[in-house]
Amino acid sequence: MSETGALSGDEQRTWGAFAALLDLMSSALDAGLHERGLNLFSYAVLAALADQPDRTLRMSELAALTHASASRLSHMVRRLEDKGWVERSPAQSDGRGNLAHLTDEGLQTVRRATPDHVAAVRAMVLNPLDEAGREQLHALSCRLVQQFEVSLPECD
Repeated sequence: MSETGALSGDEQRTWGAFAALLDLMSSALDAGLHERGLNLFSYAVLAALADQPDRTLRMSELAALTHASASRLSHMVRRLEDKGWVERSPAQSDGRGNLAHLTDEGLQTVRRATPDHVAAVRAMVLNPLDEAGREQLHALSCRLVQQFEVSLPECD
């Protein structure tokens, strides 16, 4: 079949399984975080800030860490500000850009959500695979991520 035509049987089988995995995994992880008032993206934002010594990042750095557009991140940070979990302020060092800072309440939120989220990631992704399977998943994931011209420390 041509590159612009329908997927071949093997291509459709591979894509169908992968697409189902993406949908099911995303929905299940979101559902697990929902009871904490979070979704996968908001959790990623809070966790990225929590990993910083001063719980603060430039918005552009936070966007890169969470693989989000500036617009998507800005909307999410505004929602997190409304909940009192993040504060935004102008960058004092150069007067350009904004900083996102994780509040004490935001830190407590991400700390409460982390054990259940980690357990879900282990149960849904890591535990069903043996060490060789985890290595294969890592290698395949890094290979697919490369096409987006994103640098991941996990893949270096």
